[in-house]
Order: sequence, then structure tokens, then C-alpha cells
Amino acid sequence: MVQPMPSDSHPADPACTAGERNLVIPEIEETAEVTTRMVESGVVRITRHVHDVERTFHPTLHDQRIHVERVPVNRVIKNAPEIRTEGNTTIIPIVEEVMVKLLLLKEEVRVTREQVDKPAEPQTVTLRREEVVIDRHPANAVSAAPRPACPPATPPPAAPPG
Repeated sequence: MVQPMPSDSHPADPACTAGERNLVIPEIEETAEVTTRMVESGVVRITRHVHDVERTFHPTLHDQRIHVERVPVNRVIKNAPEIRTEGNTTIIPIVEEVMVKLLLLKEEVRVTREQVDKPAEPQTVTLRREEVVIDRHPANAVSAAPRPACPPATPPPAAPPG
């Protein structure tokens, strides 16, 4: 059985017998340190252009026409009818009291809505369109390309309100 060697003994110590000698292997540990660094790999220049574009539209206007028709009914009824709607027509009953507790449906006023679409004159408007151009310059061409006004880590100054 091999016993661990006390910390103060040494393998070359004459007090240790041949059977008690242990092999001592030093522990070695490698460590690595990871760091980052900024390397400029190129420059990107973004340019925005605004273009005016003429467009012509052919709008359709919606017009609503109302037809009013008076329809005589002259019928005795027990209760006054409610205003009702049938399709696009609203019917408004007109009643008249002729004797005690008798109602005469004198007429109905019919109001009909009709939607008519008609073309309008063509309209020409000017619309703005933005176009973005992105130029990339690699690191070896950076010296030939002009430097940006702001460093890459600094945002551009805010535009004045307007």
C-alpha cells in the first residue's frame, strides 16, 4: 500500500526507504485570457435622396340621390304604425285622428336613397419618394475614401425642430 507523502518529506530524503518513495508529479495548468478589440473593417456611407414623382389619379365620386314619394292609403287602423325600412326605402306613416279612437292611415311618405357613382376629373399630384444609397468601402480602401463626419460609435447630432 502506498501512503501519501507528508508535505515536508522529499523523495530524495534518506529517511525514506525504497518502498516508501512516491513519485511526485508537479501540477501544471494552462490558462487563457480572451479579450476583444475594435478593428475597423471598413466604412459605410449612407446617402438619402428625395425625388418628386408626378402621379395622376382618376377618382370616382359617390353621389347620393333622394326620391320622396307620397302614397295615399286612406285606411282605418287600430294602432299607429312605426317608421319602417324596406331595402333602401324608409316609410314614414302619416296618421290622422278622424273620430274618437279611430285612426286613419292617410298616406305614407316613402324616402328612397340611391347611390350613384360618377367619374371625376383626373387629379395630378406630386408625391415625394426617398431613395437610399449605401456605399461600403473595405478596410484597405478606407484611406482612399473620405472619413465620415461622426465617429462610428457617436450618433449624429440631432436636427433642430422645424
